[in-house]
Amino acid sequence: MDDTDNQITLNELQKLPVASKTYLEPHRLEHFLAAYETKNFHHAAALNSVSQQAVSKAIAKLEEVLEVKLFERLPTGVKPTIYADHLVRRAKLILAESRNASLEILALRGYSKGEIRVGVGPSFTSRLFPRAVKGLKQRTNDVGVKSYVGLSSKLIPMILAGEIEFAVVAPPHGTYIDAELEVEKIYEEIDVVMGRVNHPLTDILDRTLSDYARFPWVVPMGLSSIWSGVVDMFASEGVDPPTDLLRLDGIRLAIGHVIEGDALSLMPHELVIHELDSGIMQAIDHPSLRVTRPVLMLKRKHSQLTPSVALMYSILKGVLQQYDNQHINI
Repeated sequence: MDDTDNQITLNELQKLPVASKTYLEPHRLEHFLAAYETKNFHHAAALNSVSQQAVSKAIAKLEEVLEVKLFERLPTGVKPTIYADHLVRRAKLILAESRNASLEILALRGYSKGEIRVGVGPSFTSRLFPRAVKGLKQRTNDVGVKSYVGLSSKLIPMILAGEIEFAVVAPPHGTYIDAELEVEKIYEEIDVVMGRVNHPLTDILDRTLSDYARFPWVVPMGLSSIWSGVVDMFASEGVDPPTDLLRLDGIRLAIGHVIEGDALSLMPHELVIHELDSGIMQAIDHPSLRVTRPVLMLKRKHSQLTPSVALMYSILKGVLQQYDNQHINI
């Protein structure tokens, strides 16, 4: 590149808005996030243990740098603008990467390796994730693990925002996965019909879909898309789908209703492994009522995992692969 090219680049740079040439300082982003979450500068100040004036100045400086208004000032607080809605995820990422950088340097200096933040789908909480944590503790004792349990709809935004480093989930086929995420598929999880022990359906040897349709069904709200597929299964065989549906916001709540009544639900074996082993639940399978979901490990594409996080990722992946090799989903 000659001097002319350098001069053109410099001229073009000088024409860019201030925001494109200015670093967003972490302490201002912390005040911005607190204001965004609380919708109130006074509450944001208390959250960050600073004065309200400090929060106001930080937000004003960000608005000056970005040349946009981040909040509409209201008598009762503040309302985020569309610019704030777009900034919030990037702000969380910047702070997360800053925290990860500090932890990595501390690890190199021989201090504590800090805390690993992982998202875990419900199916993996009973045995598989605990096995991975045990494996990590056998390798190192100077790192903590903080897990967040939820469906992919909850955990994917947390990865994108830098609130967790990675997650293992089993979303329904067709779930949108953001292009900023790196995806590793480990195996296919299979949901089958589950009911309580001694359920009336078990007395019927040649069960038809009409038999299943006579009973109430429990549908976890986060898995409503799976139920749409089940309805199609009934329709494909000319059977009216169940009309007695109970939509519950919580996996454990759904399990409780199945155990305590005649309700049926689609669940993977691993999710209710303890209930199955205890003899209070059983699989009441029908070949037409099976649903598969991919087991995925997700992390941000352009984020460098710290050594301790990378170790946890590798151990959890190994546990999942071993489970897949040793078990045949029914």
